[in-house]
Amino acid sequence: MAIRMYRLQVYEWIKSNWAYPVALRDPKSGKDLESVVSVKVQETGRILESAFKKRSGNIIFDQSVLKAIERSDPLPRFPNGYRKTWEEFEITFNLEDLEG
Repeated sequence: MAIRMYRLQVYEWIKSNWAYPVALRDPKSGKDLESVVSVKVQETGRILESAFKKRSGNIIFDQSVLKAIERSDPLPRFPNGYRKTWEEFEITFNLEDLEG
């Protein structure tokens, strides 16, 4: 249960550090942009690596996702009692989340 709460905290933390240039938001096509990134996190909260599982097809969008992850390092420490030394999360980024 604690790791689920931690995952939500990580998701919110990274999303709070995400910005996408307003000028590039096309109300018609922009809603379809989506990237999925795998993030490997050490128990201390340090991001060990990140990699795209799915790219959006828009280089500026994808770069903004990578910058959000870089800005978010380090993440919060793992919850007390959680015994793993690292964990891997998949995070989906899309413009609807950014606007919501």
